[in-house]
Amino acid sequence: MTLRQLRYFAVLGEELNYRRASERLFITQPALSTAIKQLEHQVGVMLFTRSTREVALTELGDAWLPKVRDALRGIDAAVDDLIDMSAHLRRIRLGYLIGTARTCCSGWCDTSKPPIRKSPWSQGNSTSRIRRPGWPTAPPRK
Repeated sequence: MTLRQLRYFAVLGEELNYRRASERLFITQPALSTAIKQLEHQVGVMLFTRSTREVALTELGDAWLPKVRDALRGIDAAVDDLIDMSAHLRRIRLGYLIGTARTCCSGWCDTSKPPIRKSPWSQGNSTSRIRRPGWPTAPPRK
């Protein structure tokens, strides 16, 4: 049993419609159906009754749905707490292969020049450019 399967169960239990549930989960209907069947097989219980026109929770599925919702809320809260506690440790790092930054990032950054950052040994508001290997020493001519 995975968190993904439990999330799928909770959404299908709320929607009671494979099409709407799959749209809400941004997956295909066959993927949702397969995940639900696998979950039912793993727990050994039918959670939904299905017909060609409708989907309904079984008595056991209806009793289990609030417990699954509570568990998912608890997991989401624990992850949020961890993110909040680690906020002071977070850094964003961007890695790329040489030559790809100019094509991938050209719309949102100027890669022809190295980034501008305040020099730790300078006075006042002066800035310095950080030289990186492979970056041109002068802007390209047009």
